[in-house]
Amino acid sequence: PSHYNLGILLEKERKDFDGAEAAYRAAIVADPGLAVAHDNLANLLHNKREDMDGTEAALRAAITANPRNAHMYNKLGDLLYKERNDVDGAAAAYRKAIAADPGYADAHLGLGGVLTLGLTSPEDIAAADLDTAEAHLRKAAALYSSGTPSYRRAHLALGNVLYKRGYAMEVHATSLRSEELLASAATLYEKAVEHSELGGTSASYLVQVRTRVQKNPCRPRRDAGGSGG
Repeated sequence: PSHYNLGILLEKERKDFDGAEAAYRAAIVADPGLAVAHDNLANLLHNKREDMDGTEAALRAAITANPRNAHMYNKLGDLLYKERNDVDGAAAAYRKAIAADPGYADAHLGLGGVLTLGLTSPEDIAAADLDTAEAHLRKAAALYSSGTPSYRRAHLALGNVLYKRGYAMEVHATSLRSEELLASAATLYEKAVEHSELGGTSASYLVQVRTRVQKNPCRPRRDAGGSGG
């Protein structure tokens, strides 16, 4: 499509963003089903205009043009989460990305992350769907190549979920005086350390988690600082 190709030329080679925007819009008028034109327009409006309303509209138009495009759903999820603080909307978009492509790692990471937002008290943690969050983060970690930044982010997020689960379980176990639950909490803390180390987290965080392991009278026998999967 001539207008679309002109838009790419103007944006990438000439740095003429006004001209590129006009060309992308002309391409969309000529062919409303041209998803890549909507996508490029969304990128331009986000990166060069900081126009979040326009970006969201362009992404939704791209999805309408190609409802099976997992990448567009994932980009919409990122926008809703990072720019709109719309956690529910972001989660819904990530779920649609996964439905379109079950192997889309970024969507698993995004969904696992938004499902754990704002959890500070044991009550909040206990009420959250951390089983689902953990499952998606494990899927993301398995899909990313070892050692990449995304792989590390997935393990950091997974370590955080395990830590939160351990904390909630420890509080619950203490109130019940349950050594079995305390032992389970200690195991979760240990696994939180393992995944956090894979993610390259800060030393201060590891000290915090290891301290909880060491204080737990039912901690696992093996060294809590060991690495694993």
